[in-house]
Amino acid sequence: MPCSAGRRRWLAAGALLAAALIGARALRAPRPEVDDDEAALQRLAADLHDGVGARLGALLAALDPHDAAQRPLCLALHDCLLELQMAVDDIDVFDGEAVPERLGRLRHRMQPALDRLGIRLEWQVSPDGLGVGGVRAREVGRIAQEALSNVLRHAQATKVAFRWGADARGRPTLQVVDDGVGLAPPARAPGRGLAGMGRRAQRIGGELQAMPLAPHGTAVLLRLPAGPG
Repeated sequence: MPCSAGRRRWLAAGALLAAALIGARALRAPRPEVDDDEAALQRLAADLHDGVGARLGALLAALDPHDAAQRPLCLALHDCLLELQMAVDDIDVFDGEAVPERLGRLRHRMQPALDRLGIRLEWQVSPDGLGVGGVRAREVGRIAQEALSNVLRHAQATKVAFRWGADARGRPTLQVVDDGVGLAPPARAPGRGLAGMGRRAQRIGGELQAMPLAPHGTAVLLRLPAGPG
């Protein structure tokens, strides 16, 4: 059966999505502290960034996120490109990197997609890491990534407020608040969405809440216990 141009685009995008996901998972896998292995990983990261990453970016540039037919593909491509970019970034990140630096990298990667969808980002991130480092810092970054990705995929928002700082009791706190359509029924796949974010929060001793706002919108709140970790 002849393959239409539209179908060829979907098939090509699907192949790139698979390659991006496989590459991102390979980059995030635990690795031994061996110089030769580290050099090989750096080469793999560069090849994925310059090859698969560039192709994903080109496909994204050719799509209109405001077109209802193209929007699902556009958002799926962005999700995979973001995963790949953040995994490549992590190659050069020291374990001691604090939360503000991780969030800054996330903002750099997310801003183009937010701009394409016309979502205004209000950014208030304290330069103080508030004693959150190591595994806790990585998990905060991943929770923040998922929260912003949810806004892109589901919220139909016009603005999102992103805040990192200490609450009145000195607890490190992350807030992501949008003005979109509100929380959807809990029918997400296992390991994704709010359930996955909640598990990440529990692993680092934190508490995650997702609350509908009146008259519309959603607030995602992560609180961590005060003190170094």
